[in-house]
Amino acid sequence: KVILLDEPEAHMHPGYIIELLNNIITFSRKFNIQFFITTHNFDLTDIVFDDVFSNENREYLEKEINFITLSKLKKYTSVEVLDYEQAKEHKEKLILDLRGV
Repeated sequence: KVILLDEPEAHMHPGYIIELLNNIITFSRKFNIQFFITTHNFDLTDIVFDDVFSNENREYLEKEINFITLSKLKKYTSVEVLDYEQAKEHKEKLILDLRGV
């Protein structure tokens, strides 16, 4: 079971992004669904590291989430996969990448 979401947070207030993420985590846990989410929104990335989730959702998120970044230089594409802790350490770099800097 896989669901692909392309920028689901587009035009959302950060408070609604929190609700969206809580619902995604809940569906993933309860129904064993894997979500792939693309974003260019630093609010979504920032919220993942905020203390806004229940303990149960926070533990699940920290265990299950991976960040995949793609960088392209001419014809070469590099892929980097970060777990929760690695992404938290590189949060500023992730946000810069999202903004295309």
